[in-house]
Amino acid sequence: MIRTRSRLSRSIRVLSLALSAMLVGDASASTRYIVHQAESDWRQGVAEQVVISSLGELRLSRAVTMLPMPDPKTIAVFSLVEAPDGTIYAGTGAGGKLFRRDDDQLVEVADFGPAQQVSALAIDARGRVRIGLSGPEGGLMRLEDDKPVRVFTSPDVLYVWAIHVDPDGAIWLATGPNGQLSGLDAQGDNPRLVHDSDQANLLSLAADEQAVFVGTDPDGLVLRIERRNGHASVLFDSPRSEIGGPVSDGGRGGGARPAPTAGGGRAARRADDATLVPLPGPERAPPAPDPAPIPGGLPRPEPMNDAGARLDPLRLDPPARPTQFVALQDDDAPMPIEPDPDPDAPAEAPGNAAGPGLAPPTARRAAPMDAPADGNSVYHISAEGVSRELWSGDAVLLSMARLNDALLIGTGNRGRLLQLSLAGQELYEAAQIDALQIPAILPTRDGRVLLGLANAAGVAALSAGYATVGTYESPVLDATQPARFGNLRLRGNLPEGTSMLVQSRTSQVADPLAAGWSEWSAPAPAEEFVRIDRPGGRFLQYRIILQSEGKATPALSQVAVSY
Repeated sequence: MIRTRSRLSRSIRVLSLALSAMLVGDASASTRYIVHQAESDWRQGVAEQVVISSLGELRLSRAVTMLPMPDPKTIAVFSLVEAPDGTIYAGTGAGGKLFRRDDDQLVEVADFGPAQQVSALAIDARGRVRIGLSGPEGGLMRLEDDKPVRVFTSPDVLYVWAIHVDPDGAIWLATGPNGQLSGLDAQGDNPRLVHDSDQANLLSLAADEQAVFVGTDPDGLVLRIERRNGHASVLFDSPRSEIGGPVSDGGRGGGARPAPTAGGGRAARRADDATLVPLPGPERAPPAPDPAPIPGGLPRPEPMNDAGARLDPLRLDPPARPTQFVALQDDDAPMPIEPDPDPDAPAEAPGNAAGPGLAPPTARRAAPMDAPADGNSVYHISAEGVSRELWSGDAVLLSMARLNDALLIGTGNRGRLLQLSLAGQELYEAAQIDALQIPAILPTRDGRVLLGLANAAGVAALSAGYATVGTYESPVLDATQPARFGNLRLRGNLPEGTSMLVQSRTSQVADPLAAGWSEWSAPAPAEEFVRIDRPGGRFLQYRIILQSEGKATPALSQVAVSY
């Protein structure tokens, strides 16, 4: 019996040791990591006033203020223009009206009737508003003492899709449904037919000293039309049916550059349309100065590689010879821009910290830009007609404008405002907009960006600065078994005037709304390693709070959770 009890006692001790090993775990086991660094990783979480770059960075969005429409029957703001004195005008439909911004309100200036829409706006050489109307009484109006005066009408013209004003005052009109290009003299009068194409609609306009460039429907052509004789040749033949939307100014004509305009929105746009924006050829930005030390001895983070997200003043110098950026569209194509994963990030142990502060971002590059044949694409077209695809995705593109070294793209699916870097081919959502469509984009002289919205109609103003605070809450992370979490390792940038806070919580249940989660930890300043001081558990969430004084944005490119 003693032997039996002794044997039983030894068995109990062995079982106890085994249970202890199961609960405590193998002390020699290697540390594991859950890493967030790609756009697809961040998209699984919830972002508020935070945007996600295609290269895998979290940043603050632009600060947004809304100007609601005074007329509840308005469904869309199709066009915007800035007068020389900074006054903003907005054209709407259905029920075409012209509004003027007074302080933080939109005041009605003119009503063109329930069947009309204000599809294009421009400022002529004398500073007067030119109004392109689409509908049964389509044509061109000018505003005289806040009263519209008709200056152009034609039985062949129902739609005025785009207006271009030369520096000498001559005006060009892209029209439909008979695909005609009309011109007015330097006084903005005496309309004449310049070119009668075999297309249904001329949807967009650009110009240099020798020619006018138009985008067409239904063959998706970019036509070059000679100024002196109206001869047309095909500069670009796209695989899509339409090239249309807002147009920025181009060409040096020996005078002041016309006021920036946005518009050309269509009341019933097709999904397979495109946008033409004439821009100067690629320019190399000047080299950035060497980083200066931040007071306190910490090294200054690397400058953000965000190109168009910088708050440089708008460059309004007209190009010597414009080139075009064309957005070609088709439905249901996946967005191909995706950052390459960083294979070395998970293998770096927390004990190898180089010093305090956030670790510098790991090197990233844009994924190859090979788009599916039926994707929606943005192309660069040189003055000689050489085309190059910059981006492809599944967004319905309604408007486009240039902001420094980036393109702003307004979409029709979920009303996203995309910013596409011309230098690095990086794409991200510049701001969170509460509308389904963005038919018009207008960069203003003071550094803001105005958006014409549809469903719900309104004007959104993006400030020249960033939101002061934004949050990102991760999805629930699963260690697959109960674990002791160690640290959050952060990589990113903290420019002067910005900060970042980190929180975490743990649980044994996966549902983030269920009981059983620990309290969120107190917000801790972001450093390269932030200790997770929550109880052990199988599941974890982290929360990042990005803060700014408005002039710059913090950027987070990687979070690695050790356990």
